[in-house]
Amino acid sequence: MGRLAGVASWKVAAAGGVVIAVVAASFVLPGVFGKSGGSSADTHAAMGAEHGAGLSVGAVVPTFSARDLLSGNQISTASLSGGKTLLFFSEGVMCQACFEQIQGIEKVGAELQRRGIRLVSITPDSPDDLRQAVSQYGITTPVIADA
Repeated sequence: MGRLAGVASWKVAAAGGVVIAVVAASFVLPGVFGKSGGSSADTHAAMGAEHGAGLSVGAVVPTFSARDLLSGNQISTASLSGGKTLLFFSEGVMCQACFEQIQGIEKVGAELQRRGIRLVSITPDSPDDLRQAVSQYGITTPVIADA
């Protein structure tokens, strides 16, 4: 009887290992199970835009007007016209990497200014949430909260 119990426990362990492997594979290779892996194309589609459906380089930006969270100054298509502007759209305070990217862009700020390029960051956050993140990351360039 001892030998049968040993075989049975080995089979249970092997079956458990297979289950764990299948579950792990569903995270690593989601396409195998017919699920999308959450690619940027999926994200764009979920947001109602086709992947790559943004404005082309040099295109006219749709008219907008909003307040810079730091200075309180109005930023609009009119105030930005006649120059080059890098509009940096990010996922906002939930995205640490986005704020690190803003910091990185600010580090080359002198080079941007030399080339006549202004940086304006736009996030989908509330002003209060964005103020806290801007303070935490030491952001100094214009930031718009577009909740």
